[in-house]
Amino acid sequence: MTLKLLASDQTSGEILVRVIHIVIGLCLLGVAAWFWLAVPLFNPYGFFGFLVAGAIPFLAALFGSRKTIFQLLLFGWV
Repeated sequence: MTLKLLASDQTSGEILVRVIHIVIGLCLLGVAAWFWLAVPLFNPYGFFGFLVAGAIPFLAALFGSRKTIFQLLLFGWV
């Protein structure tokens, strides 16, 4: 696996989509950390749900192909 975040052959639209996925992924990972650390009663469904929901777009933005990131963006709008 190679890091595809800043490859030289990327269009500005692809870079924008990757940045959107990173921001959304980090926000969802932050919610998972909040469920883990700040909530008085630990909720495993909330923690693992947001952990998976945040890790998928974040890792797709870093390691995914051009087709994968655009499909994930379109899936989010449906």
